[in-house]
Amino acid sequence: MVSLKGISLALNHLSGLIPSSLGDLTSLKILYLFYNKLSGRIPIEVGNLKSLTDLELSLNRLSGSIPSSLANLSNLQHFVFLGANTFSGSIPQGLGRLDKTKE
Repeated sequence: MVSLKGISLALNHLSGLIPSSLGDLTSLKILYLFYNKLSGRIPIEVGNLKSLTDLELSLNRLSGSIPSSLANLSNLQHFVFLGANTFSGSIPQGLGRLDKTKE
């Protein structure tokens, strides 16, 4: 499963934590987990997904701070959606440097 390219589990009423082992899927390009009931923090291991082009975690029950490891996702091209959660703290500065605009 290391060569898996995309996961779309949106709109499935999933609950519980996002497993840190998700960070082992280093070939992953698309991760859609929006509109579920996921809770807890975004695992710092998500920052290991350096091939990721799309990240959609909005409309869950995620909390805590947004991990600064997300700044490692330098191949993000389309979007990062984290809205409609209950994050606390500030937005990591490194996220502002993620600019993969394609012309």
